[in-house]
Amino acid sequence: MSAMERQLDPGIRLVWLVSSLLLALLPVGGAVVAAALGAPTWLTLTLVLLALVSLVAAVVGPFARYRRWSYQLTEHDLHVKRGAVNRIERRIPLTRVQYVDIQQGPVERWLGLRTLVVYTAGAGLRAVAVPGLPAAPAGPLRDELIAGETESAADAGPAGALGSTRDEADGGRGCSVAGACGAG
Repeated sequence: MSAMERQLDPGIRLVWLVSSLLLALLPVGGAVVAAALGAPTWLTLTLVLLALVSLVAAVVGPFARYRRWSYQLTEHDLHVKRGAVNRIERRIPLTRVQYVDIQQGPVERWLGLRTLVVYTAGAGLRAVAVPGLPAAPAGPLRDELIAGETESAADAGPAGALGSTRDEADGGRGCSVAGACGAG
């Protein structure tokens, strides 16, 4: 497995830019409506100021966010660092990975990007999503995560990792994260 820290594809900045500009249209629309309806000047100016701040944040935000995003897959865990304002670092042990999805929104699809979503044991929802992966590395990264989970499970023995033990839900066949089932 690669232990090199990796950056997201630069195209993710466009995905984030489109998303944030769509959200910034709300205060812009509010300012236009307030001006058209003859709202008090202080309200119209406040909404115009809010609209300008929203537009600046929508343009600057994706670039700042991109510079602070990285991920690293090691032999034992997935390490994700993100956050332009609030710095978040998350380590996900491969033994906790239950399954991995690859998702694409319309803008990501247009740019050939994907989001890798990792679900873990004990976390109610997804543990982490890694956006902005080109099509080529997304599939192999998913496969590495799954292979890492099965290797860790094999190292830990029969009760080492979730998905590596036999239970009633899969008829005692021992299905793993990769979907491979042993003989029951």
